[in-house]
Amino acid sequence: MVALKNKEQYMQELELYKQKKEEETAHLKKEEEEHMKLHKQEAVQLLKKKEKTETMIKELSEEERQMELSEEERQIWNGKAAEVMELEAYNKKLEAENKEN
Repeated sequence: MVALKNKEQYMQELELYKQKKEEETAHLKKEEEEHMKLHKQEAVQLLKKKEKTETMIKELSEEERQMELSEEERQIWNGKAAEVMELEAYNKKLEAENKEN
């Protein structure tokens, strides 16, 4: 009688443990999916920004052949070029993280 009662209690505790673990797993999976969505959104945004900046740089190169830029304008474009380089480094970092996952 006592053994049967202990077995029932053990089975109930085991079921609660399994349920808790399933809930934890589902929660972790949901967090991971949300994290990946954010990474993908950031990557897309950075890619769009990079493409716009690259287009601007190409246009500048063509225009620069036709006329000289003032020092102030050169500084602006150099800043934009530096931004592109930072974006490329960040994209490489994201790609490396995605490969690890």
